[in-house]
Amino acid sequence: MIQHDAHRSSIRRPPTVLLLHGWLHSPLVWDRVIAMMPSGVETVAPALPGFGGLHCNREFTSLKEYSQEVAWATPEAFACDHDVVAADSLGGLVALYLIEAGILRCRGLLLSGVPSCGLPCWLRLVSKLGAARLIKNSLSAFPVRWRYGLETRIARATGLVLGSAPRELDDGIGRADARVADQLLAMMCNVSTDQLPRPNLRTWVLRGDSDGIVNAKAGRALSRHLRCVYTEFRCSGHSLALDQPLLYAEAIREFLDCTTDPAPD
Repeated sequence: MIQHDAHRSSIRRPPTVLLLHGWLHSPLVWDRVIAMMPSGVETVAPALPGFGGLHCNREFTSLKEYSQEVAWATPEAFACDHDVVAADSLGGLVALYLIEAGILRCRGLLLSGVPSCGLPCWLRLVSKLGAARLIKNSLSAFPVRWRYGLETRIARATGLVLGSAPRELDDGIGRADARVADQLLAMMCNVSTDQLPRPNLRTWVLRGDSDGIVNAKAGRALSRHLRCVYTEFRCSGHSLALDQPLLYAEAIREFLDCTTDPAPD
């Protein structure tokens, strides 16, 4: 155990926020959220093994084992306590397992787009075909920026907000290990809410109202399981950090204010 001298322990350190990205994303997904965070807040945004160019060194047979690999591959991200952990999709599952194991220590947990009741039927089918491999192969034939241009035109015509930026998607898809990503996707198909850890800390579940991966029923089921608040972002899909970075940053800031309040005398 690390010992701190009396002088150092009396100094209040800056609040820290750990950001864990989702499936087929990279730390770049948090860039616009980080840019909107209050000054003085320290953020840590590691790549998960198999994504963002980070090699996955160990074989795993479950999401719990994969979470152990995350801690082993990025020990600096878990070297200190964090005021808030904001975890998206796959990152949310990783956070729950690492908190249960005592590896991740935090005062508050913000979960967004976490597939706590498995995945929809169409994604289960795509998973069997090797979703990550198919997406990576199609990227060169049909660049994300072309699709984004089409989505932008549709958004302007319909009034919908589609904020997924090509730079973040290109980076997430292009630097992912398709084998690891497909293995994780298959495991997420079988996630069950009642089997997930239930940490004893302040938690907030977020979901985009147009999320086609995690429906409202699943989001509410997770909030009941964790005994916490549930909120939906309007005009948002599965990737809240991309679709609504300002709202996401505001949610972190609000949550940070709650978790860093000094304890009463």
